Amino acid sequence: DAYFLYSNTDIAVLTVFSNLKVVAVYSVYYMVVSQLENLTASFSSGMEAVFGDMIAKNEIDKLHKTFGYYETMISIIATILFSTASVLIIPFVRLYTSGINDVNYIQPIFSLLLLLASYVTCVRKPYHNMTIAAGHFRETQIGAYGEAIINIILSIILVIKFGMIGVAVGTFTATVFRLVYYVIYLSNN
Repeated sequence: DAYFLYSNTDIAVLTVFSNLKVVAVYSVYYMVVSQLENLTASFSSGMEAVFGDMIAKNEIDKLHKTFGYYETMISIIATILFSTASVLIIPFVRLYTSGINDVNYIQPIFSLLLLLASYVTCVRKPYHNMTIAAGHFRETQIGAYGEAIINIILSIILVIKFGMIGVAVGTFTATVFRLVYYVIYLSNN
């Protein structure tokens, strides 16, 4: 439920409080960002099972060491992908939308904010996987709902004055909230 709210907030807020041209611009950038998230996530396939096995066998030292490697690997991969994307996304959008003049598709500040929010989503993936592996999904639902609520409220408040950039700030803030929530939860549990 919370994931559905979070993942559809941007488009819903832009549709209600903006216009379809802005939604079209958002969709072009989101197409790139979502594929980067999918690519990063492909490197973490099956990690919940690995962590769950270590937890079940009470191999805590091995778990901490493996998690550290995994966290570092995902951070490096995400940093490389998103750094590259931050340089290439505007030229890509310029090429992808050449000949389309109904709206300005070149939005560098928006693209960087959206990339940052997506980067944080990827960097927090190890924490999410560890939570699932430990069977603490219900215990961390408050963080998921908090993320969705922050995203909705901030996006609605900021979209009116800042348009797409406001929505991106809302998404980034909500994503950072959940990363911090996971870090604190995992360190305490």
